[in-house]
Amino acid sequence: MSLESQVKAIKVLESCVAEVRYWFLSNCSMINAIKTEFVIICSRYQLAKTTDSIVVGESSIKPLQIV
Repeated sequence: MSLESQVKAIKVLESCVAEVRYWFLSNCSMINAIKTEFVIICSRYQLAKTTDSIVVGESSIKPLQIV
């Protein structure tokens, strides 16, 4: 995956999370960014080239190291 593709994929993921967050807020709920986690499923080679966080609201979320 090229760096450009990775950046685009992260932006799409962040956009989806923002929409879910907006839905929660619109329905009098919240996403607790401190408890939010994500998992990257890929080969070790691909993992070495991946980003180390995504943005949820005002928080930067790091992927899980162990599943």
